Amino acid sequence: MVDAFRALGSLDKKAAKFDIVYIGAPYDSPKLEDVLAKLGEASLLRESGFIIAEHRKQHKLQEVYGSLKAVRETKYGETVLTFYESSNLSG
Repeated sequence: MVDAFRALGSLDKKAAKFDIVYIGAPYDSPKLEDVLAKLGEASLLRESGFIIAEHRKQHKLQEVYGSLKAVRETKYGETVLTFYESSNLSG
């Protein structure tokens, strides 16, 4: 098992590009926002790609993490999916 931060650094160096990145840290973990911040510094998304962050509705995420901007939220009871797109991409 590879630590998320080491994996992100390795993927960014390889210029890997993804359509969808799904992250769901254990609920109420501050690591979720740390990973979002790291993803906001990386350039891992394709032009039409997005990141989905799963979290508890009481855990309010920021609108912006680096180049990532929240574009949608979907609620399922206590669970929220927040969708982020890169503001560095044109299209």
